[in-house]
Amino acid sequence: MNATKGEFDLFLEKEVGRIRGNYSPVRSSFLRRKFTKFLKCSVLHPNPGDEFCDPEIGPNYGIVSKYVQTIGYGKKQGEDRFFDEPVTVERITPDGYLLLNGHHRWAAAIKAGLPKIRVEIINLTQQKDIYEMLRRSKSNRRVVLDLDEVVFREAFGELTEKPLRFSFGRIINEPMRLGIPALFNDLNRRGYDIWVYTARYFSYESLQHYFRRHHTHVSGVVTGMKRKSGALAAVREQIEKKMSEQYEYTLHIDNDYVVRIDKKAKTYGEHRIEAPGIRWAGRVKEIVDEIEKTN
Repeated sequence: MNATKGEFDLFLEKEVGRIRGNYSPVRSSFLRRKFTKFLKCSVLHPNPGDEFCDPEIGPNYGIVSKYVQTIGYGKKQGEDRFFDEPVTVERITPDGYLLLNGHHRWAAAIKAGLPKIRVEIINLTQQKDIYEMLRRSKSNRRVVLDLDEVVFREAFGELTEKPLRFSFGRIINEPMRLGIPALFNDLNRRGYDIWVYTARYFSYESLQHYFRRHHTHVSGVVTGMKRKSGALAAVREQIEKKMSEQYEYTLHIDNDYVVRIDKKAKTYGEHRIEAPGIRWAGRVKEIVDEIEKTN
């Protein structure tokens, strides 16, 4: 489909209208996620919640044009992979896949007449997944951390855990902050459920496996927190209510503070970590010790 700008606008409007409110996520198997590398552009659907589909914002055709040029150059070189990263998609019912990241590359592929585009299929955390994680819980205490800000680091080095060496490490190979496995294992022994959140588009199963490969356990994984549409976004208030019913005691841990919330006792406290670098995880454990001694 070698569409002009106007034709693509009409095509996008029709696609968004057709899919809006008429889809739901479907879990993809490990084999499907691992071995599906390319999908037809025709089975990929624009995400109604993305700004790309917002009539007030819409596609940036300058970006699309640059991608079209990249595809043209790649074709001359005999390549079949035109972009450094695949587009990120989630399988949906009744058919096809919802674009989570990569709308401009998808648009360029359509305008350049590509039949297929390279993809990464993921399973974002859904409401039913969170409820199942809560059902398995035996605790009324939790620890909450942001993966992107607290657990992950920018690059491997002396302040990170060693890189994973096996093949599964290449699914998610983000540098992990030094001391996180020991800290998580200590919190697990104390009876805390550990919940980690990320705005990024990872499969929640892959993140669970990532922590297992680091020899530690997390009770709950919530991915794609910034999504604007879909099952999780629509029921976020219900999920928060369910969480509140499950947990009477919460520790929020960020880079600088451990925040204690005791719903039953109606108390709240902030504890400054003040220990950068290699001392960070050890200092968090000391703070948890101090908190528990006073409760």
